[in-house]
Amino acid sequence: MSWRRRIATGVFRWHDLRLRTRLAVLLVAASLLPLALSAFIDIWQSRAQLLDSTKSRLRSGAEQIARELDEFHRGRLQATERIARFPEAQAFCLANAARRADAAPALVRLLSAYPASDASISGAALLDGSGRVLAATNPAVIGAALSFRPYVQTALRGPTAL
Repeated sequence: MSWRRRIATGVFRWHDLRLRTRLAVLLVAASLLPLALSAFIDIWQSRAQLLDSTKSRLRSGAEQIARELDEFHRGRLQATERIARFPEAQAFCLANAARRADAAPALVRLLSAYPASDASISGAALLDGSGRVLAATNPAVIGAALSFRPYVQTALRGPTAL
């Protein structure tokens, strides 16, 4: 079988090749194998470094978000505690039902200052010991029972809650 025919049909047998051709093929294979292994190892290490870098960035981003959320909640908690210390809020809580009706407008004005100063606050309310809304910036929620809400249940147990 001629070389042209073997090339056309794709039939090559190792023992049909000349010694020079065999040595050239072996030399090329021996040269390419370390290069291929080196490339594979480099790609593998680069991938590992990229994953480590990505993990580090994600971890740092998560820590930053956690700090920002903590600061956000700390600010809201301080605002809640300030409202509880205002004389209007304390007088309202200690008053009987008749005096609460007279004190309610002043308390609602006080509560309205918080949603007016921060667009992320939609409203503010004062609840009694059973979780019922006594005063609120939104009149539609006055009298609503919120004791089923987890954050109200937490607040009813004693600690300040948002």
